[in-house]
Formats: sequence, structure tokens, C-alpha cells
Amino acid sequence: MALTVERLSSLRKQGQDITMYLFPDTDHGMRNYTVAADGTRQYTNIAPGFYDLMADWAKGKLDGTYGKAYRK
Repeated sequence: MALTVERLSSLRKQGQDITMYLFPDTDHGMRNYTVAADGTRQYTNIAPGFYDLMADWAKGKLDGTYGKAYRK
């Protein structure tokens, strides 16, 4: 995730119109997870707010609250 944020931030600095919302405790598939004792991930659900974010993005209007996501 850190590499993706780094690359998108770099593109933003070059003038690209990029908006980022980060969902804590998710992977790139926007799935929430917990970490088991052996270090493996146990997936629980799609991050609350993700589909609302995608719908608002498609409408060209990002101004809602999207679960635990925060804008970066």
C-alpha cells in the first residue's frame, strides 16, 4: 500500500488530478481483515463505505463520509 501511495503522490506533485481515500485495515481488494497468530490474514468483509465512494466517484461528486476511510 505504501508504494502505491508514494507513486500516486508523485504523480499528484507532477500536476495529475489525483484524489486518494485510504481505508485502514484493508488490502487492495478493499477487504477488511484481521491478522491471525501465524501472521496470515483472515478476511471479514468489504470495507464499509467503499461502494458508496465508488458510486459518488462515478457521479463526479466526492463529499461524503465513507466508512473509516480518510482522504489523503
